[in-house]
Amino acid sequence: VIVDDGVIMESQINSGLDNMITRYKDQNIPTPPLESLREQVIESLIVEELQLQLANRAGVRISDAELNDAITRIAANNELDHLSRFLDDFINLLNPGGRIVIISYHSVEDRIVKHKLKELKHKKEIELIYKKPLIPSKEEVSINKRSRSAKMRVGEKIG
Repeated sequence: VIVDDGVIMESQINSGLDNMITRYKDQNIPTPPLESLREQVIESLIVEELQLQLANRAGVRISDAELNDAITRIAANNELDHLSRFLDDFINLLNPGGRIVIISYHSVEDRIVKHKLKELKHKKEIELIYKKPLIPSKEEVSINKRSRSAKMRVGEKIG
């Protein structure tokens, strides 16, 4: 896979797949379909590569340890799968006129949220309150550096 200035090798994808499958087995959790796992691994590797490239262009240095910690946490906690399941279920918990507010901190998370909310909009189950995600102001980012990647999306249940 070619990502802007970088390349993701098949061996990296296979290694990521092996790690995910091992984690599922270690936790006695049924392994999702291989193609689904492969997509998650590729998305994760693409995000990692793009973040490294952007950080490099901006002169920001991210240590390998910090990057590995973030990737390991997301994978170990199965965060993307939990997010997907929540997004499949939340609509049944909202009353008509009820709002869902989701703040994502990683581009992979935001992509999942964005696509699910668009799907629900097309099914006429929700209306998006803001066409684009709300992002922190420069002032907020200067006060709270961790907010720089946050994106907030809001939907309201119809009917």
